[in-house]
Formats: sequence, C-alpha cells, structure tokens
Amino acid sequence: MIAGLVAGGVVAAPLAATVASRLPGRWLMVAVGLVVLGLSLRGLWQSLAAPS
Repeated sequence: MIAGLVAGGVVAAPLAATVASRLPGRWLMVAVGLVVLGLSLRGLWQSLAAPS
C-alpha cells in the first residue's frame, strides 16, 4: 500500500510542478477550491443517501 502511494507521488509530482509553473496562481487557487468543494459535496451526498 505504501509503495503505491510512493509510486503515485513520483508520477504526479513532475506533472504538478509543470502545471503549477505554467498557470497563474489565481487559476490554481480556483482549481483547488473547486476540487475541495466537489469532494465535500460528494461526501455530503453520500452521507445523506446512506441508509439509516
């Protein structure tokens, strides 16, 4: 399990660095905000849809 996380980080880090160096900071913050919002809404949806 740990090896999978390390392998994913090794692959994702250069890609993230390239994207971060090419996009303006404002767009990066908007993207991060949308990801956080989407994950929060997904978790809320799943918790409300779970059978009691």
